[in-house]
Amino acid sequence: MMHAIALFLALAAAQAAPAAKDKVTLKKGTVIEGTVQKDTWKDVVVQAGAAPQTVRGDEVQKIEYADAPLAYKSAMAALEQEKWSDVLSALGSAEEFYTTPPKGVPKPRPWVPSYVAYHRGLCQMKLGKSDDAIKQFDRIRKEFKDSRFIASAYEMTLEAYREKGLVEQMDAFEKEIDHAEGRRELRRS
Repeated sequence: MMHAIALFLALAAAQAAPAAKDKVTLKKGTVIEGTVQKDTWKDVVVQAGAAPQTVRGDEVQKIEYADAPLAYKSAMAALEQEKWSDVLSALGSAEEFYTTPPKGVPKPRPWVPSYVAYHRGLCQMKLGKSDDAIKQFDRIRKEFKDSRFIASAYEMTLEAYREKGLVEQMDAFEKEIDHAEGRRELRRS
């Protein structure tokens, strides 16, 4: 009987606890808490209260997802400290968690792969591994065309070509940008 009461109290407490919320931080400093329903380069939609709020993608500084794997959170903490190798290691763990979550643990929403690819490419650039970085940015451009990191992926790819002195690739890539969807936004970033 005591076990049943304890179980009932634990379940009641779990239901009474507020659900974790995503946090969308805007460049102007405003924070919107709720559930991110859409996260693209065009806009971010957050269910915060009765009505969803839509924010232009270029107004968003960062998004902190409530369902982020612990390894991803560790990667972001290491990123803030500019510990690039630690970031790469943690991102590998986050990606593994996403592809094969432990039994009984719900899989995070599908934001993880594009965020991992972007931050992995960024770290590889910082470590001087521009060829590896370009592969990650190519992955974003090809697999995650609506990613809010798409403009940065184009920009970082150009930077990698510039650092390597690859003028022909830069010229070809500039033409690709000119034909990309949302090219005005790409040129603005």
